[in-house]
Amino acid sequence: MVGNIEYIKLGVTIVTSLGSILEIYHKFIMKKTDEKVDQKLYDKEVEYMKIQIKYSYTNLKEKIETVSDDIKIIKEYILNN
Repeated sequence: MVGNIEYIKLGVTIVTSLGSILEIYHKFIMKKTDEKVDQKLYDKEVEYMKIQIKYSYTNLKEKIETVSDDIKIIKEYILNN
């Protein structure tokens, strides 16, 4: 009877230790996963910003060309009158 209790205590100790080890491992894996997710989100955000900057630059260039053409027309009008 006493031997069975010792085996039960040993079993509980082993299970508790294993649970603690698995919890630590789980926290480690979750931390690494979070780091990878954060990096991927950062990379996506940087890529999006690059696209937005390119689009903004193209849009600005077109507007400058339009204003330049308008200024030429105004200049010609002023010179002819």
